[in-house]
Amino acid sequence: METLPHQAFQPVFLDFLRCFPILVYEWDVEQKRYLSMNPFGCAFHGKSAAQIRRLSALEAATLIHPDDLGWLNEARQRLGREVAAGRPPSFIPVELRRRAPDGSFGWFLTWETLVRRAPDGPPTLLGFGQDISRRKRVEAALAESESNLRLILENMADVIWVCDLQMRFTFVTPSVSRLTGFTPEEVIGMGPLLTLTAEAVEVVSAALTEELAREAACPGTGGYRRFIIEQNRKGGGTVWTEVSTSFLRDPAGQVVAVAGVTRDFTAQRAVEEELRRSLGTLEERVVARTAELREANQRLEREIEERRRAQREALLAVEQERQHLGQDLHDDLCQRLVGAMCLAKSLDAPTLRKREPALAESVATIHGILGQTVELVRGLARGLAIKPSGVGALEESLRQLAQDSRRYYQVSCRVTVTGEIPALPPPVAVGLVRIAQEAITNAVRHGRATGLRISLRVAGSRLRLDLADNGGGITGDPKAMNGLGLRNMRSRAEFLRGTLQIGPRRGGGTRVRCEIPCPGRVVRKAAR
Repeated sequence: METLPHQAFQPVFLDFLRCFPILVYEWDVEQKRYLSMNPFGCAFHGKSAAQIRRLSALEAATLIHPDDLGWLNEARQRLGREVAAGRPPSFIPVELRRRAPDGSFGWFLTWETLVRRAPDGPPTLLGFGQDISRRKRVEAALAESESNLRLILENMADVIWVCDLQMRFTFVTPSVSRLTGFTPEEVIGMGPLLTLTAEAVEVVSAALTEELAREAACPGTGGYRRFIIEQNRKGGGTVWTEVSTSFLRDPAGQVVAVAGVTRDFTAQRAVEEELRRSLGTLEERVVARTAELREANQRLEREIEERRRAQREALLAVEQERQHLGQDLHDDLCQRLVGAMCLAKSLDAPTLRKREPALAESVATIHGILGQTVELVRGLARGLAIKPSGVGALEESLRQLAQDSRRYYQVSCRVTVTGEIPALPPPVAVGLVRIAQEAITNAVRHGRATGLRISLRVAGSRLRLDLADNGGGITGDPKAMNGLGLRNMRSRAEFLRGTLQIGPRRGGGTRVRCEIPCPGRVVRKAAR
């Protein structure tokens, strides 16, 4: 293989280098001018090769950043000293900035050495420059990131740390000093006993064992824990901290360390303790107040029951008095009136009619009036001395009430009983009849009613008594009405542990509804 001679090799080598994206140039050491520059270099500077060669020494110096000329000249002087000492020149690397056409600068890693174009010719400086602007930007960004990260780590309140699997610290941020008083240098390489209390060490050790077991059973799932533990402070005392942990894994997924964040939890724990104490105090107050309310409620229930008992006794006393009065009217007054009727009848003889016709007519009139009075007193006695008992007694009493209403008030009154009506205790039946009596009286006296309808039926577990009339109705709020009759009706409904509703009737008039618990299920099929 034929080789080129030395003087022919250099141009061929330079032509070879011109094909690569690196800056290649020749520099005249004595004239301080460029002898040549490859197309890549010319393109970077925005000049042609001829323009590069025509640059003066001062103009050529402007292609280099002023701050980098000192480094470059120092490297070239070093090469000159090597040649003067008879040593082979070396390649000296220099990082410098070259000017682009827009006035900006790009970083180049430059190697320069001295060569001779001819064996006996003057030395020429041969330079190679690789564009490292992107690397410099990355390095600058990385340096800025490192600076920012260092600033964050130095000023953050939380402590970031890393431990190996023997629980020895391998990394800790400077904030550990503010939290515990220990410097990072004191903590790194030490075990947990330095910063953790004995109780906290037990908790953390047990948790690490559990998480490693979980990781072994299901890789990728272990390590995530949160603790509220007490840590030692340098010089004595402790601080409550919140610790969150996770595993660090190598590329193969194996756990190699534990990383965590520790936060001062003292203030929050104090708040929680105060909240817990306040909650305990509040619970005690609630319990005490509940007991007071329970006692007050029991007293109220006793008072209500006592009032109901007194009300029942009063109603029973009134009812007994009514029964006695009705019985007295029937047994005494009615008998006396019947005796007077008999006496008047005995006076009405044929001889009297012949001798004293006017007197006989008066006697007959007295006899008629006495008869009407007897019927009236008997009706009053029936109304006062109601004694419904047994199956059907309530219906019978209501029908008798309707009949008396038609007779004494000259109104139409109809009774409808629907379904199966249970046998009611006499006090219950009497109470319902009394409510019906009062409702009829109010309808006739105050509402000027001419027609009434009484209905009785079982609705679910309750017995319902409805009374409707065609009178003038009521005005205002029925609950605000407090007449004697309405008070009696409400008292009787309450006595029966039922409800009483009074309101306007659709189409005119008034509707009264009383519902009471259905007492028992001894029933009969009621008549229509």
